[in-house]
Amino acid sequence: MSENNSNIQELETKIAELRKSLNELEGNLEKAREGEQHEAINHLEDYINEVDTKFSSFQIFWKTLLEDLRK
Repeated sequence: MSENNSNIQELETKIAELRKSLNELEGNLEKAREGEQHEAINHLEDYINEVDTKFSSFQIFWKTLLEDLRK
């Protein structure tokens, strides 16, 4: 009976260790996903800034063109 209790305790210990490892892995996965999301958002911001810059340049060009045509 003592050997059986020892085996049960060993299994419980292993399960506890596996749960701890699993929790750590899940935490690492969550951090990795958050990092990917932040990176995607940063790329989106860069793209929006680039489009905004091009649009502003186009507005200036259009305004200048219209002014030249009116002369």
